[in-house]
Amino acid sequence: AWSLLGQSNLWLITLSYAAYGYFQYLFFYWMGYYFKDVLGIPAVDARWSQFWIMLAMGAGMAFGGRCTDLLCGWLGTTWGRRAIVIIGMGLGAVFGLIAVNLSSFLNISICLGISMAAAGMCEGVFWTTATDIGGKSRGLSGAFMNTGGNVGGLIAPILTPVMAEHPSIGWSGSIAVACVISGIGGLVWLFI
Repeated sequence: AWSLLGQSNLWLITLSYAAYGYFQYLFFYWMGYYFKDVLGIPAVDARWSQFWIMLAMGAGMAFGGRCTDLLCGWLGTTWGRRAIVIIGMGLGAVFGLIAVNLSSFLNISICLGISMAAAGMCEGVFWTTATDIGGKSRGLSGAFMNTGGNVGGLIAPILTPVMAEHPSIGWSGSIAVACVISGIGGLVWLFI
């Protein structure tokens, strides 16, 4: 089982999942604050928006699972999975960048909902690929990847407000950094 740790694919998928975790956890932990305190949105509206954005992410997971099955049938397993993650994490990044450059709360919420739905499309691909990489050690492979995702998720809520306090970065810049990390995390799949 420990020889699994020598496989580059496991390290690459873990790196990509850490980028995914960074992007996702930023929104889990700071979206309410961003809406209420940065954008000045009333608390009730901010909570409803958060609800719909998280629901969109869940819908994206189901949609991504079905799309993965279709793309793997058309392109083969490797390229089908790559396509889903590159498209999902890439669109998540693009719509996140669009959102922080808008002024209308409705448009921001819609773009963030699309962003999280697109990112959610990747969830199933990560887990099925991690278990495929693991072979007889599927549990270890999945646990290793998940630990990396949680490390990325741990960094985002800590680093984001630190960057946001810097006058030249602010909240828009902090979110843009997460979007860039998401895009790079998707591109890592070109090597898996």
